[in-house]
Amino acid sequence: EQISDWRKVYRAARRPAEFLAYLEKVRADWAKRYPDPQYGYYLDLLQVTEEQSWTGSTEATRRMWERLKDRPDLPASINFHLLAWMQRQDEVLAALERFGATNDLWEPDTTHNTLARLSALRSLGRDAQLRSYLQSHLRTDFRTDSPTMDVEWAWRSLLLAWSGDRAQTLEAIDKAKEAMDPQRNFDAYVSAQFWIAIAYAQLDLTADACTALDVALSSPNYWTTGIVMTRDWFDPIRHTPEFEAVIRKHADQLKDPAILDSYFAKDAAH
Repeated sequence: EQISDWRKVYRAARRPAEFLAYLEKVRADWAKRYPDPQYGYYLDLLQVTEEQSWTGSTEATRRMWERLKDRPDLPASINFHLLAWMQRQDEVLAALERFGATNDLWEPDTTHNTLARLSALRSLGRDAQLRSYLQSHLRTDFRTDSPTMDVEWAWRSLLLAWSGDRAQTLEAIDKAKEAMDPQRNFDAYVSAQFWIAIAYAQLDLTADACTALDVALSSPNYWTTGIVMTRDWFDPIRHTPEFEAVIRKHADQLKDPAILDSYFAKDAAH
């Protein structure tokens, strides 16, 4: 818990190098206190995901997965997180099915589980499964008394956008915006901005998506430029000059901003 709390602080402050240095300091202590290899794997996972969010590259994650993928004691959750970061979508779905079988300390929360499954089904073109999964979530009880209704509506807008219901997506986005209040709960406000940015992107509303994304990347929070670069959530608008502009605006969050030249050149080629 303490390490997770520090991670949130360093991530929000945009100080990844200091968090990585902190991990190195605690590694020796953890090796003495927690001899179970699972704990070492968790530190490795924190390290490579932080490096990925800082560099905008999956290379460190790939190296860890290649090193550990055949280990019988590798927890399913650690394997899942690595596969999700690398977008190995068939394997992500298989990993999700293994959850709950053991006492796994680092299984993803419901939101990350859902987002990973949606991304995988969409990327693999399994439209029927995607629609069924989305409808099952959209039919669940929707809270109307949550203290963070901006997040509730924004998350719903994302699900609706992937379901293809444009009118209801825009209605949910409007509801999210009406409920936004950064003074009440700033973390919720930023998360809501990020979810509606993804929803807008699915509707090809590029300017709106980039405006919301700019708010999220400008704010002290979990989301970083490197995360956006290495996930597929913004694929519908990734080739646009507006998206490139907002990513370049926040290039200071990257270890080496020069990576953007090859990143966008490669993207343009596809």
